[in-house]
Amino acid sequence: RATTGRATAAWLAKNARWKIRGSFGTSFRAPSFLDLFGRSAFYVGNPGLRPEKARGWDGGVDYFPNQRSVISATWFDVRYHDLIVFDFGSFPGTTANVERARTRGLELSGKVSLPGVVEARVAYTYLEAENVSKGTRLLRRPRHSGSVDLWHDFGNGLSAGAGLAVAAGRQDVHAATFATINAEDYTVMRLYGAWQVNPRLALKARVENLLDERYEEVHGYPQLGRGAFAGVEWKF
Repeated sequence: RATTGRATAAWLAKNARWKIRGSFGTSFRAPSFLDLFGRSAFYVGNPGLRPEKARGWDGGVDYFPNQRSVISATWFDVRYHDLIVFDFGSFPGTTANVERARTRGLELSGKVSLPGVVEARVAYTYLEAENVSKGTRLLRRPRHSGSVDLWHDFGNGLSAGAGLAVAAGRQDVHAATFATINAEDYTVMRLYGAWQVNPRLALKARVENLLDERYEEVHGYPQLGRGAFAGVEWKF
């Protein structure tokens, strides 16, 4: 049982060009059934696991150069108590609580409408994720991550876009030795398009991992290679 809450506030300038905002909130996450009682040859649950709690705040500013564009900057800070993590230091592996942990950083983003009905979206996050109890970094959380998307409306219901996502500065655990390692950086590209045939019917297609990047978000578990997808959407 837990009670959580959130409070937000914002101030918009009279000329509607600037907005200052902030929020504070608390959160709660109960352990899953597998966290508590899961069992296999390489894993055993931890019935004594405590629920995870956190409190955090953020503050930021938005700038609106025109009605279809916005540039934003946000600083955030989250403190965790009893963060639930996987314990690689034991065999079989199990889950455990980190008494105190903290994540904080800066988010920058922008959405800009360019001449020729082109829309650009850019996002970047700088993250410091720390196990405060041990003075070490939290695993699998990139220090630098970002994305860029360009989208164009060709008219007559046709539109297409391209994007890329980047992750860098991660720590992970080696799948065979369980030693802490510096995980590889990666960049993944995608293409996507749509044709709005009529108000009810749309045809969509996309290519993920366009350059067939070989990378692992978790060491020892390769991500999918290049993939093509197509779909039909019907509204009624």
